[in-house]
Amino acid sequence: IPMRTAKVASTDPRVKKEVDKWLKDLGSAGWARFPEGVEIDIKESNSRDSFNVFNEKRKACNEELANLFDGNSETAKDTGSRAKTGEIINGTQKLITMDDETFVMFFINDDVLPWLRGLGYPFDENDTCIWNDNEKLTPKERLEIFKGVKDLGYKIKKE
Repeated sequence: IPMRTAKVASTDPRVKKEVDKWLKDLGSAGWARFPEGVEIDIKESNSRDSFNVFNEKRKACNEELANLFDGNSETAKDTGSRAKTGEIINGTQKLITMDDETFVMFFINDDVLPWLRGLGYPFDENDTCIWNDNEKLTPKERLEIFKGVKDLGYKIKKE
């Protein structure tokens, strides 16, 4: 939208209000009639500037969303150093995953297990949930865990 300014020779507030009304009502008309002593200046706005403002806001929003979802803004930026960016993202993602695992573990121990005990499930007061990624267990040890769960009366799919 072009910027329109008017210089009025009169100091009368009524005349100024009238010129303001004319400028407002001018809209997209290609012509206007003003009294003598009124100078109108129309400054064309640079449409590229408004695009740049929009584009910068878009980039800022993308970075903020990347921080929320990925824990960093490197995914939203195109810096060209892919290897270093990958290391940063991988390290950050591992930290976020560890934090999520810790949150879930505390939720299960503090809320879910007591609730299940209250419903009559056979959990002891000393039973706790800990993460085990099966990296250190042998297949025999894993089989013992499945047998123990089956002995509690749960059905286990044969997979």
